[in-house]
Amino acid sequence: MKINIQRKCKACKGAIDINRRDVQGVVYYSKFYYHTNCFCELAEKKSKLKSGKPTEWKNALEHVKDFEQEAINVLS
Repeated sequence: MKINIQRKCKACKGAIDINRRDVQGVVYYSKFYYHTNCFCELAEKKSKLKSGKPTEWKNALEHVKDFEQEAINVLS
């Protein structure tokens, strides 16, 4: 199994370089990967919208650590 892998951030479309032994700064949410900062910015914007699912994004923003842990679980 490869130790270093790369995923694409759903928000910024940039590369996420991941070391499976030390996963940091990555969120796995709704079957997509995000840089933690990109995810927080996206969730902040979407939680303020009047349409869509603002409540879902507010909840996601409150549970960023859980989604970081999910990334660790998926990638390890």
